Amino acid sequence: MPSIDIRLAWVTKVKVETLGAHLEAYINLQLTITMLRLCNQFGKGDEAFITRLPVELLKQIEEILLRHERADTCKGWTEDCRCFQALCAPTDHHDTEVLEEMYREAFYDDFIESDHETKARWYDRAGKPTETARGFFSQHKDLLLKHFGLEVWIAHKQHNKARRQWEDGSLFRSTTAYMTLPVSESASKEWDVDYEDNDWSGRSRLPTEVGYAFSLAEPIKPPRKSLRRFPRAMKTLGLRTVSPEDTLDLIADGGDVTDWESGEEKHSEDYKKAPKGWPYLRLLVINRDETMDQL
Repeated sequence: MPSIDIRLAWVTKVKVETLGAHLEAYINLQLTITMLRLCNQFGKGDEAFITRLPVELLKQIEEILLRHERADTCKGWTEDCRCFQALCAPTDHHDTEVLEEMYREAFYDDFIESDHETKARWYDRAGKPTETARGFFSQHKDLLLKHFGLEVWIAHKQHNKARRQWEDGSLFRSTTAYMTLPVSESASKEWDVDYEDNDWSGRSRLPTEVGYAFSLAEPIKPPRKSLRRFPRAMKTLGLRTVSPEDTLDLIADGGDVTDWESGEEKHSEDYKKAPKGWPYLRLLVINRDETMDQL
């Protein structure tokens, strides 16, 4: 049955494909980085050269390893996301060495099959619309909370957009991701939808309207210690903030951005690039329709 989930949280918006790819790279290298740090701290013997490296140089080695790993994970996440958003073309689903031959043939059927497989992979990564599980992010939510003290909120959105000639007529969708502080209070509700059977049109869905009054505690601005989780996670995972759709919704002081580490006002270019007021307060709402097996 249809449902709605509501939560009020302090959030930072990021690109879902970048977050997923960089988080996967971070997870893949956890064992390597841990061993590197242990060897640097406790290694002994004449050949334990890594013990002589300063911490700053060790950090640079870790960043180089992460950049190489991110290059591998980004490819799959980006390709699957483009297909889910219907931004791909038929040629995106074939290797360059066979494109010349395929241009001389009709490859529409091959494209449709490959496109559907790619979208199915995106469901494994970010979850399928109307379902509560969010694929890769649900699988690793405990790690994200343990290492960074943050959660990820994922939602799929439909768009009205003229389809291209090779599209099968399915809806255009995009996926939105927010990194959020843990939420202790949220609200959710399900409701029934009415149908009627008639002789001329079969089973049809009747207009349905529901209204609820939810009680959510008035939010208190988190302490600076909690807000520092965002820049730390952004730096470690190599992420950049994405401006929200409506900048009027930003909860900002109207002044300069605060340096979370020192509490001082910052005027550097890095901070100027970020939306003023991030992280900001958002009312996060997901309205789920019935799943196919419920229709």
